[in-house]
Amino acid sequence: MIIFSKNGGRKMSIAAILLSLICLFTLINMSRIKADTLDGVVIKIQDSCILMDSLDENEPGPVEVSYPDKFDVSEIMAGDRIRVYYTGGIAESHPCQINKTIKIKKIE
Repeated sequence: MIIFSKNGGRKMSIAAILLSLICLFTLINMSRIKADTLDGVVIKIQDSCILMDSLDENEPGPVEVSYPDKFDVSEIMAGDRIRVYYTGGIAESHPCQINKTIKIKKIE
């Protein structure tokens, strides 16, 4: 059995708390999803996706964007400029497709 003095025990408790906070902070940062973004202009609102015209020179042309969870489609109209946050890349089809949409945000 190891016995600590009062001051030694207090220092150990503080060290344990600090170590726990560092571990928690590290886990939170590691779990954040790194999303790519793509800006475009809404062409058409469809039942399960938005068709937009990409403003990115690397991904020109129409892009079909799936709706993210809990998305209120009434916030977006044809002609609006939007920014799409997504993971998993863009499917090279015609039109291109984004299937793993995290968020859609209206931009000015």
